[in-house]
Amino acid sequence: MRPRHLLVQIVVTLVVLVGANGGVALLARNSVPRQLLRHCALAEPATDLFLGNSTMAAGFDEAEFTAASPDRRGVNAALGATSPVEHYLIYSRQVRHRGATIHYGFLDTQLTDPTSGDWGTLVGNRAMAYYVDPETAIRFYAPDDPVRAWEMRLVRRVPAFVERQTIWAKVERVRRTLSEVGLPKKDTNRFGRAEDFALLEPTDPTEFAQRCRRVVDDRVPLNGAVAAILQLAAEQGVRAVVIEMPMTQEHRRRFYSTPEWAAYRQYVTALIHDAGGVYLDASDWVGTEGFADHLHLNADGAKVFTRRIAAWSRFRR
Repeated sequence: MRPRHLLVQIVVTLVVLVGANGGVALLARNSVPRQLLRHCALAEPATDLFLGNSTMAAGFDEAEFTAASPDRRGVNAALGATSPVEHYLIYSRQVRHRGATIHYGFLDTQLTDPTSGDWGTLVGNRAMAYYVDPETAIRFYAPDDPVRAWEMRLVRRVPAFVERQTIWAKVERVRRTLSEVGLPKKDTNRFGRAEDFALLEPTDPTEFAQRCRRVVDDRVPLNGAVAAILQLAAEQGVRAVVIEMPMTQEHRRRFYSTPEWAAYRQYVTALIHDAGGVYLDASDWVGTEGFADHLHLNADGAKVFTRRIAAWSRFRR
């Protein structure tokens, strides 16, 4: 191959890569994390800020909260398909809402699960770790791994890598639509197919109980990002309420009715109290009819949960 031909191929390849990066960056301008951050930035200063994953995103109704407590304003800063690290990144950017009471929702053993995030998992909404505050994200995801830290700093500069799931999600939606042609339409909600969320539940109650027991027996500390949220709230002089989110009766029967879960709840309650927070068990606040799927509240369930949060907060001022 002549040098000139090789040079032309290199130039064409670079043009394609640059074009692909630009296209992905354009498509990702309205990604869900960016929409959420814009919503928080434009909202009136909050008295109450709600954080967590999709259980809180679906569970807290801003309008219902204001209707139940007209003198207060709640902002839903929860984001689906995320981990405590992303929740901390969101919270740390809420200068507009500094001084708001923090309500942090969780399910199962999320409060003590180890921090994990790598090339395969920091996608979709979790990709915000690459562009919201990458150095802070590195502090959690690669505290003692300079190679991984270098990889994160490099990847964040290539939109096609950071937002690669933006394209895949569109392709997957088309694929699923085509797969349902001629078949009954599957139940969906704002987060996706309802049946998919059954896969996020623990599969074995015995293994779940053993996991809870290990946390208590080994005196496992709070997840580092959860501890950071509580620390930041304490530094700002605001109350942090850690909420065991509503779960279906079946989920509570299988996983929360054991002595191991009771011991786990007591253990993390003490950890949260020592960090200056308050533990609130809201797991049985909503009946099964208030759920859209195995984990998420529907609109009616969200209203019930929100009204009860508003009432509980009034009496805890």
